[in-house]
Amino acid sequence: MSLLQSERSRSPSDPTNDAKNRAKQGLSLALAEGLEWGTALIWTDDREDYGEDRQCALVLNVMSETYLTTRNGRKILLNTPEEDAAITNAALSDADARPFTEEEWAAVKPGLRRVGRPSAEVRKVSTTIRFDADVLEALKATGPGWQTRVNDAMRALFLQSPEA
Repeated sequence: MSLLQSERSRSPSDPTNDAKNRAKQGLSLALAEGLEWGTALIWTDDREDYGEDRQCALVLNVMSETYLTTRNGRKILLNTPEEDAAITNAALSDADARPFTEEEWAAVKPGLRRVGRPSAEVRKVSTTIRFDADVLEALKATGPGWQTRVNDAMRALFLQSPEA
């Protein structure tokens, strides 16, 4: 076992060494646990005489962050699988926040309904039409449903429908 490996296996769990490193370097030795040591480039640190053998390492960080980018460009940091599991376990341990059973969900689903206007058998097509200002004002003055009345008038005029 190399010096670096023995220090790495001992240091993160040693509060004294960790406190010294935090004070001197501003970093916790526990951060070393998330690094990919199997692919590390390790060399002897001979820049100066430290009074002890020291090694340097260039190590990849395997802890990556995953973001969800929304349409407007906002980035949302997603939980890691470990964080997600911890949150789920915490929620499951709360007696007041138990998840629904399949039977409870089945009882809820009939109450779910689609929001908005019900679908019509004959769907309308959205279009843009230009009216003279006074004509549009007179149409709107007839009150709610003026667009339906315009549609009915056009149907009667051009389709000779018996409905009109």
